[in-house]
Amino acid sequence: MNALLASLVPFGVSADSRAETLQRHWDDTEASAEALLMEYMALAMSPRQSLFKRHMLRSLLELDKNTIALTLYEQTLNAQAWAIYRVRRLKLGKNQYWWSLAVVSTGSRVECEQTIHAMNGQTASTATHARHVLESRWNGDLPWREHFLVAAPHLVAAKE
Repeated sequence: MNALLASLVPFGVSADSRAETLQRHWDDTEASAEALLMEYMALAMSPRQSLFKRHMLRSLLELDKNTIALTLYEQTLNAQAWAIYRVRRLKLGKNQYWWSLAVVSTGSRVECEQTIHAMNGQTASTATHARHVLESRWNGDLPWREHFLVAAPHLVAAKE
């Protein structure tokens, strides 16, 4: 991650710094699109992992009407090869995580998202991610586990 991207993606935004942060996204819309892609991938693999504590970067840029960065971001998503990932996550205790990531299939964005949407069973597709939940035992108590399929750009290597 380059220094400019690091300055575009602070992991906390106070009311005082929000205007400055949003201005940086206007000043470099290409780096902003990269930051949005990074957040998209983080949320695909871990649904509660946005770049900001209380908001997604995408929602902040939508509220700010930064259509240039958002359009570049959508173009970046559409230009990627896509995959359907099988994600399994387990939390046993404080700082005790295990997770597995495997590529199930590859294709275009439309193909991968349509495959997820066509699956039977419990689906949890948000406005931004096509996800098929196979198991979710996350209620805040430990241990918890999740097992789902998600469509996302083919940018992540398998991990066992």
